[in-house]
Amino acid sequence: MIPSKTSKLITALYAVVLTAVAFAANPGSPTASKRTGGSNTFSFTGSMNVTRYGHKAVLLNNGQVLAVTGDTTGGNTAELYDPATGKWTLTGTPIMFHEGGSVTLLANGEVLLAAGDNPFFFSPPAFTAAGELYNPSTGQWTMTGSMSSARRNQAAVLLPDGEVLVAGGEDSSFSSIADAVLYNPATGTWQPTARMHQDRLLPLALLLGNGTVLVAGGDHASNGSIASPLTSAEIFNPSTGKWTSIANLPSPGGPAVLLPNGDVLVVRDAFFDPGTGTWTPTGPFPFATHTIGPTTATLLATGQVLLTGFRSTYNDTPTLNETFLYDFATNAYMGGAPMNSTRFADAATLLPNGQVLVSGGYIRAVGIGLRPLSSAELYTP
Repeated sequence: MIPSKTSKLITALYAVVLTAVAFAANPGSPTASKRTGGSNTFSFTGSMNVTRYGHKAVLLNNGQVLAVTGDTTGGNTAELYDPATGKWTLTGTPIMFHEGGSVTLLANGEVLLAAGDNPFFFSPPAFTAAGELYNPSTGQWTMTGSMSSARRNQAAVLLPDGEVLVAGGEDSSFSSIADAVLYNPATGTWQPTARMHQDRLLPLALLLGNGTVLVAGGDHASNGSIASPLTSAEIFNPSTGKWTSIANLPSPGGPAVLLPNGDVLVVRDAFFDPGTGTWTPTGPFPFATHTIGPTTATLLATGQVLLTGFRSTYNDTPTLNETFLYDFATNAYMGGAPMNSTRFADAATLLPNGQVLVSGGYIRAVGIGLRPLSSAELYTP
């Protein structure tokens, strides 16, 4: 970590740890989860009702976790994980398919599910511009406004004023797009905003501490061409509605995490310092030359970042059960506890008690092909 920021980082991490300890010390709290296993371990918890991978999982204000979308044997379903019982239950079914759509927890506690496609229609592809809202109090979905054009694999970020920025993605011609739109929960409508400087699908996007949004990386594609990884980066300013290009990523990165000191960690690569607009390399990533991943990156109350979801580039790209931790104090990656199952394209959700719920994904090994998972595990730091 950059030496000049050490004291600020320690103060911020201390506050995070105190919050996690407060949750763990009150097991009677409705938001406190049951803890299992020892430190730096994974233990199985209840399995989902259906197998799913590439899904979205979001922590609700009531402490439960909503899992929705993804490639699933359950069709167009959604389910809830209750940390108090360790069990999953099916909840209301989304009105439309939103495979590759975005999922955003709104300020009022509802969940916005937007855009995506119907995976059961291939010709022509059934992309949608529609949005719908999940109400945790009723367990039901209702339609809300639609964007002006359909897309999938976009970025979505909740802004400080309660609006949602959706940027990039790809259209039904399988071409990456640069346009961006804003969703207003008060009116249930979408309005266009300035286009990004670069079209990009599956970009990383994070709200920065100053209220602006970093959007970086992703892929460029045209009419179904093989996607080309991007290193360009830009920042959206909600107060002006404009995008500003910044220094490129050192190389196409993995998932990103906002650190307690306000920097952004892009896994495998570098830190971004919003104050200076510069990137600083991290320590070398272990086995970077023969693994793909991670799927997830989760900031822990310890200040470390848990990375899950890897597969090898050898022998039909088998999935792995290895995990890694990024440590700020040493600016280094280290091996973490192995999961009980190999898995890739999984989802990870930080629970109020400091544990991490890792759900779904798929197994792949030589001779068996791809097998979706319904299992879930809890990581105890």
